[in-house]
Amino acid sequence: MELLHYPQGPYLPPVHQKLHPQFTPACGTHQALKKQLSPHKHRKINYGANEQYTHTAPPSPALDKKGVKDVQEIVGALLFYARAVDNKLLVALNAIGAQQASATETTNEAVVTLLDYVATYPNNGIIYCAINIVLAAHADAGFHNKTKSRTRAGAHIFLAKDEPYPHWNGAILTVAQIIKFVMASVADAEWGVLFIATQKILPLRQTLIEMGWPQPPTPVQTDNTTTVGVVNKTLVSNKLKSMDL
Repeated sequence: MELLHYPQGPYLPPVHQKLHPQFTPACGTHQALKKQLSPHKHRKINYGANEQYTHTAPPSPALDKKGVKDVQEIVGALLFYARAVDNKLLVALNAIGAQQASATETTNEAVVTLLDYVATYPNNGIIYCAINIVLAAHADAGFHNKTKSRTRAGAHIFLAKDEPYPHWNGAILTVAQIIKFVMASVADAEWGVLFIATQKILPLRQTLIEMGWPQPPTPVQTDNTTTVGVVNKTLVSNKLKSMDL
């Protein structure tokens, strides 16, 4: 199997030098202030609890105008890199971007964590496998895992073989966004993410068709059996009226 590795090239060091000058050059790259294995801070899960409450952001001092501008510049500079090279940054950038207009010290800590991560892994990239040009996707929802009881939508859209369960490949598009509406249930959230993913898939399908690559029905994989049943019309319930909309 032929593989293509798409690395970051010389993009990151200038970003660090301009926006995070305390990074020091080392072997042509930049060293992290602290070794960071994840671009996004982990939120502790209370296993075994009867109820899981939505996250509430603790109070934090607001940044001054220069601090807010720095956060906005870092988000803007890393967004291209995340979309083109390292899609693992998109969740962190989306969370920071939602706070950048009224950034706080907590937002700044998230920015430092993100910069430490990209400095810890300076040679990240996307690996593409030589495979058939058939569009496929994985979609999932993070139910009520954001502040104000909001849900995170995620989708991995890629090219694969024409088979019921396509083998994973490097993403041609990654979706990482917060659904602004409050979802009533996990099934509603998963249904909403499927809707968002298929919205992104439609123009990609048409582009591939016009390029001379006919597309079969696009398989979209999700891990919620209720949503799968409703989509495939193997499950009908009078209590799913919100999905009828």
